[in-house]
Amino acid sequence: MPNVTVSVDIDNFLQSNSNNTARTSLGVPSLTSFNDLSLGVNSLNTNVNSNSANWNLSYYNSLSSTPYTLITATSSIQPVRGNNAANGNYSNVVGGQYNTTFCNYSNVGGGRLNTASNSYSIVVGGCCNRANANFSSVVGGQCNLACGIYSNVGSGSGNTACGSYSNVGSGLCNIAYGSYSTIAGGASNKTCNYNSTIAGGANNTASGQYSTVSGGYSNKALSAYSTIAGGANNTASGQYSTVSGGYSNKALNAYSNVGSGLCNIAYGSYSTIAGGASNTTCNYNSTIAGGVNNTASGNYSIVSGGYSNKALNAYSTIAGGSNNTASGNYSTIAGGASNTTCNYNSTIAGGANNTASGHYSIVSGGYSNKALNAYSNVGSGANNTASGHYSIVSGGYSNKALSAYSTVVGGACNTASGNYSTILGGQNNCICNAATYSSIIAGSNITAVSANTAYAPSIVLTNVPTASAAGMTTGTIWRCSTTNVLYIMP
Repeated sequence: MPNVTVSVDIDNFLQSNSNNTARTSLGVPSLTSFNDLSLGVNSLNTNVNSNSANWNLSYYNSLSSTPYTLITATSSIQPVRGNNAANGNYSNVVGGQYNTTFCNYSNVGGGRLNTASNSYSIVVGGCCNRANANFSSVVGGQCNLACGIYSNVGSGSGNTACGSYSNVGSGLCNIAYGSYSTIAGGASNKTCNYNSTIAGGANNTASGQYSTVSGGYSNKALSAYSTIAGGANNTASGQYSTVSGGYSNKALNAYSNVGSGLCNIAYGSYSTIAGGASNTTCNYNSTIAGGVNNTASGNYSIVSGGYSNKALNAYSTIAGGSNNTASGNYSTIAGGASNTTCNYNSTIAGGANNTASGHYSIVSGGYSNKALNAYSNVGSGANNTASGHYSIVSGGYSNKALSAYSTVVGGACNTASGNYSTILGGQNNCICNAATYSSIIAGSNITAVSANTAYAPSIVLTNVPTASAAGMTTGTIWRCSTTNVLYIMP
């Protein structure tokens, strides 16, 4: 007789002792009991499932019509072969080898050495996977563990989903500890708090609530809502802090941000480092745009770039250059090297080794110039000092305006120490303290000792009027046409 396929329903009918007549009419000998059938399925059939068996009728009496065993006491199903065990009520093992279900409604689809040990737990396939919590599931892979309620591991190797509703998509040795936490892939990543997420990479940790690490290596998002987009060895430990990338960057306070770069640290709340290396922001809303070894430690302080610049007080700003220090509130250094602003609203535009230490004092440029008092100003040159209120040195070399409203326009080694005194250039000229409102017009080695006096080395007068003294105003210079003597009208 040729091979025929007999459904489970017909097979049950044929094996019933009360249906021997029907069996005889089909040419199938009667059986004395169901136990006369052998369970040697794999050696004799080529297509066996829960609904049908492909029989070779010459060996029908050694073949079962189904590869599964129904365990009546627990209403569970397990394969005839493979040393599988379905131990819970309504639990199932569909196929594979050495698979085990331990609890009610648990299920193993296939694979090898898989275990579903709690209610409604599922292992679909793979090897050495375990679903140990209620409603936990492992889809595939090897040596994966889902031990949190409603936790899931998709695939990969050595992954663990411990938190309630936690999920590991794939990868190697990832652990999702936090409830509702997710690891999409990668290796040796850990999510440790509620709703924390790691998309990929290796050795990353997201331990704050709603924290996120998108990728990279050895990154840590440690506080609530902290984020690391990528890079390596980065840390975001403030609430809502962000590190976008780079290497060994740290955003340590609330809302702090590091864009990229190397070894940057944002300590201050709402502080930002866009890039560069070894930069530090230390206070509220401080900002460094780039450069190397810069520090912004005042509230709202800014360093735009450069090297080893320091904006140390509130609203202080350094645009660039190197080794500059802005320590006064609202003080500004536009550039240059080794410049220092020390007081409220003081400004240095450029140059090197300049100091502006008075309120609203200004050094426009040059080298080693000093504006030391309120509203003092040095335009340029070298080694100039304006130390009086509203004093001015326009330029030159080693000039000093030492008293209030004193002015040195240029030249070299000039000193104006009287209030409202003025030196208009020259060299080695000096106006003494008592010589207020006096001036020296150019020349050299002139000393002014009297107040309200103009000093000059020589004066050439042209077009002096020769009219008589009659009708001239006081102070008018006139020349006698006959004697060429000059007179000043009293």
